[in-house]
Amino acid sequence: MNKLLKINKKILIAILLLVSSILILFIFQNNISNNNIDMISSKSVPMFDIINPSFTIKNEKEKISVKAKGGNFLTNNKILLEKNVMIVSPNFKLYTEKVIYNQENQSAESKEKSKFESKTATIISEGFNINDNGSVIFFNGNTKLIMNK
Repeated sequence: MNKLLKINKKILIAILLLVSSILILFIFQNNISNNNIDMISSKSVPMFDIINPSFTIKNEKEKISVKAKGGNFLTNNKILLEKNVMIVSPNFKLYTEKVIYNQENQSAESKEKSKFESKTATIISEGFNINDNGSVIFFNGNTKLIMNK
């Protein structure tokens, strides 16, 4: 007589269910792991059009360096700079988290908390506008001026 016919059908069904369950659990576990990796990687790496942008605004008196961790193009002429934005000249340093830079008229504006530092003063504000190729800076919102000695 055939050996397969001697196997108890209840035991065979139980073994098949056990193997099927293990296979389904393995596939489900692997799918969850892949989704978690995708979620972690999308959160840890910000999506930028430009990574570590750095450029210079030139005016009649000085060169102003602009640096950030990342940037995204809003239009052909406007760039949103984000994460540790620094605007530096020989006379001052300006720090903030987000700036919209207009390439066409070489102006910049921020509505984020900003810190301006020079040899004679520190200014903390809720934003700023830089006009006239960096020659004029207007500070917005609640502004605190600290005079240095």
